Order: sequence, then C-alpha cells, then structure tokens
Amino acid sequence: MNTALQITQAIILLLIGVFTISSIFNAIKALVQVKKGRLDELEKKTVSDSLVYAMIALFIVHTLQFVLGIAANMIPNSNFHYHPIISGGVPYRSIISNDPWHFESLFFDCLIFSVIYFFRKRKYRE
Repeated sequence: MNTALQITQAIILLLIGVFTISSIFNAIKALVQVKKGRLDELEKKTVSDSLVYAMIALFIVHTLQFVLGIAANMIPNSNFHYHPIISGGVPYRSIISNDPWHFESLFFDCLIFSVIYFFRKRKYRE
C-alpha cells in the first residue's frame, strides 16, 4: 500500500513538473510576442490582465505561507515546525519533491501565470 502511494505521488509530481516546465516556455513565448509587437490590443490586454491576476494570487499565497510560518514557528515548546511548500533557491536539493513537500518558487510563479493566461485567453476567444 505504501509503495502504491509513493508511485501515485511520483506520477502526480511528474505531471506537475512537465506542465510547469511547459508553462515556463508558454510565459516566455507570450512575453516575447508582446515585446515584439505581434499581438493586437486585446491579446496584450489578456497578457497584462493575466500578469495582474497572477501577482494578486501569488501575493495571497506567499502572505499565507508567511503568516503560517510565523504562527507555527513562534509557538514556544511546540513539536510542529512549518516548512514552506513554495520557496526559492532549492533548499531541499530538488526543484519539486515530496519529502518534504516542496515546489520551487520560480516554477510555481510561472505555473500560476500560465494557468491564468490560459483561462483568460479562452475567455476572450469565445
């Protein structure tokens, strides 16, 4: 049973990793197209709106992590210590891992932007 859970977690993390790497290239492609002027005004608005919504979402996620970290690590004589799930600099010697749960901040930020950009682009296509 434990091996099946580990395989499931590995597959989930692999899928997240592949989607994250593709989202980095998607974000770079969108920003290069804006810079080169290949997008019309509606497409530029879609990219800028996606950046704004991504920044708001990331601000909320990182603020929650900050508050959880302060609350968990400031309790004296507690056995519970909070390790951030999203952090930069590869602190656990891996970009995405499940021991402990960790996600590299750069990849997470690009993932959030790409997901929001995907849904905003679909909204304006209809």
